[in-house]
Amino acid sequence: MSVQPVRAPVGARIEDKLGFWLRVAANHLNQDCTRRLQPGGLTPPEWVALRLIGDAGALAPSWLAEAMATTRGGASKLVSRLEARGLVQRTAAPVDRRGQVLRLTAQGLALSIRATEAAEEVEDAFFAPLTSDEAALLRSLLARILRERGHPGTAAR
Repeated sequence: MSVQPVRAPVGARIEDKLGFWLRVAANHLNQDCTRRLQPGGLTPPEWVALRLIGDAGALAPSWLAEAMATTRGGASKLVSRLEARGLVQRTAAPVDRRGQVLRLTAQGLALSIRATEAAEEVEDAFFAPLTSDEAALLRSLLARILRERGHPGTAAR
């Protein structure tokens, strides 16, 4: 008796789902970025955290978690790794001393700058098949989706 492949009887083909294409594209971009950031000792999430903290100057850990669309526990572990490497420092929040504020150290800033150059080269190469208008449209559409989901940082775009 031979076994026949079974096709899922419900729903659209996976190739017809936008989420599938977003996931595959994000995986490829993440793999490319990982290869480029690895010599500097950073993962893509670590680079994103350094970038967000550096761009803000000072950032609450809870806001970092929201901006990265991760849990507070996940963000805390990530920040702890960066802190242990001397890239980030936690200090008491100026208004409410019970809270914390994250800042880049000089070493964290220097690494963030180098990593950003590498990540931008990866992004430029990845999106090279798109015209500048197509890239702007894709950015706008993704920002709209995230804005509707309440993602911080997309409200003004």
